[in-house]
Amino acid sequence: MLVQFLLNGGRKLETGVAGVAGVAVAALFVVLPAVASPPPWQEPVRTGWVLAWIHRDGRVEPLPFGPQRFAEVRLSPGERQIAVTISGGGRQIWIYELGSGETRQLTFEGSNDSLLWSPDGTWLYFRSDRTGTTEIWRKRVDASGEAERVLAREGRQSPSGISADGNDLWFYEEGNLYRLRLGDPSTTPQPIRVSEETMRFAVVSASADLEDLFAYQLSAEGRQEVFVASITDGDERLIGSPFSLFPSWSDDGRTLFYLSRDEAGNRGLSGVNVAIGASGPMVSSPAVLFPVFAGSRATYDVSANGERLLMPIPPDAVRRSPALRKP
Repeated sequence: MLVQFLLNGGRKLETGVAGVAGVAVAALFVVLPAVASPPPWQEPVRTGWVLAWIHRDGRVEPLPFGPQRFAEVRLSPGERQIAVTISGGGRQIWIYELGSGETRQLTFEGSNDSLLWSPDGTWLYFRSDRTGTTEIWRKRVDASGEAERVLAREGRQSPSGISADGNDLWFYEEGNLYRLRLGDPSTTPQPIRVSEETMRFAVVSASADLEDLFAYQLSAEGRQEVFVASITDGDERLIGSPFSLFPSWSDDGRTLFYLSRDEAGNRGLSGVNVAIGASGPMVSSPAVLFPVFAGSRATYDVSANGERLLMPIPPDAVRRSPALRKP
């Protein structure tokens, strides 16, 4: 789930929550434990990856899926299923059942990505170019019925987030962010924020408590940084380091994850706690939560309890790295 915007130039941003009037900081945040620096990434594996759970202590649990050319992975609500996109002749969506190990193909037309589960786990929203125009579609995860176009509109749309009640969908369209009321075809999408140039997007918070917040990735002057901002007033906070990518929210919208790299070139999956204060978004100090194996695919999801990282890793990852071992 991801949102990137171009920042207004020249505005000073500060990280942290100290000194915010009227907020009991200790009650808002918990300390995120750090782990040792992970090994540097290598070139992507061309033969495909296998899906695996990675634990905070570095243990790895390979899943019986792959090797495949995974482009995107998303856990379902309840974590019984995984939606993936697989590259090759256009990106197609598959559903993996964690309990039985069964798999089924969900899409067969065009190229499909930007996966987004409905809160009840019955629908999968996605971007598709099946009609020659990039639009938002949805399909029932059990494959009953045909895919449905969510919005008929000029431009290139990508789903970016969905509210906890499933009634509102955020989507990105060529540099703009919009909110769409689902279930009412007469509703006009509401513009949320407009950037000055087209960029890709990251995640909009789907938390019922923190729906005012979204995260985005800014790429400029050789730096890739992650920010969190308020939809209401545009107030922003810098989250990530000079190299931070692919922000993604926890299910409750209170933790923001992102891929990070330190000054030594080591990479991991980092996280910060986020809350809304009187002066705008408040964030805790970043901490590396999971090691990331060299050559892993740059797509991931995190379990609801925050203890396991789902990621495509090279088939020989366990053998090649002492940092990752079977449980």
